[in-house]
Amino acid sequence: MRGQKPAARRGSAAWYHTGITFNSGPSWKELRQFTTGVLRSFGVGKRSYEDHVLCEAGYLIEYITNLEGASFDPSNAISNTVTNSVCSVVLGFRYNFDDPTYQKLLQCLEENTRLSGGSFLLNVLPASSFFFKKTQQTIVNNLCEYKRIFQPIIDEHRRNLNPDDLNDFLSVYLNECKVASDDDKYTDINEKHLVFLIVQLFAAGTGTVASTLRWAFLLVTKSPDVQRQVQEELDKVVGRSRLPKLSDRPNLPYTEATLLEVQRFGSIVPLCLPHCAGSTTTFQV
Repeated sequence: MRGQKPAARRGSAAWYHTGITFNSGPSWKELRQFTTGVLRSFGVGKRSYEDHVLCEAGYLIEYITNLEGASFDPSNAISNTVTNSVCSVVLGFRYNFDDPTYQKLLQCLEENTRLSGGSFLLNVLPASSFFFKKTQQTIVNNLCEYKRIFQPIIDEHRRNLNPDDLNDFLSVYLNECKVASDDDKYTDINEKHLVFLIVQLFAAGTGTVASTLRWAFLLVTKSPDVQRQVQEELDKVVGRSRLPKLSDRPNLPYTEATLLEVQRFGSIVPLCLPHCAGSTTTFQV
């Protein structure tokens, strides 16, 4: 059951009751249903989304190949790849890896994800907010940076909006806002939520996947025998002339088992998002 107020309300008023993650009640329900419906229509969670993933995987392979065996920190390359997979569906384009705006976005996403863990402590111990003032201010500053990055993109999409050519989430959302405005209809699908909703889609779609991939890099590096067996299975089933696809999954049991073990070992969000009770409840007095 979703509580009437999100537990993270003690963190920052800047995001309270905006988007999906820190929202609740009818507004949360409407935004969630709309967002999941639109994303599914673009293939997210389906096999049709595979093309986006394979395209970005190709860019990642190209980036690593161009390093010609030099040592490097894979964290940025992984974040670039995963975030662009989300970007192509949400905004309708991808960034170049070295784009300064893109790098700033990645920095803000990583920093806010890391710092937001304090919301759990704030929920059970509100008085601790005194010790987190600097952290909260950094998060708020990053939220302002998100608006600076995304608002021009939103404005451009609005200017070029064509109801007959809605090829990304942002276009569909803006069109829904326009339809509701033309019909003088009240809805929570409005621009008040838009920037925060985009940020939350990026955070949800990039943080967990990128962290899982970083765990995978670490664990197979520490286990060369496992890495060798995965590579041998991939070479045998897939070869090196193409990338693996979901249709190969039944024939890659060792690779699948390795990925499942990575997810078991590197639990990314053990407590998920904070919730709270919608009303006072008495249980088994």
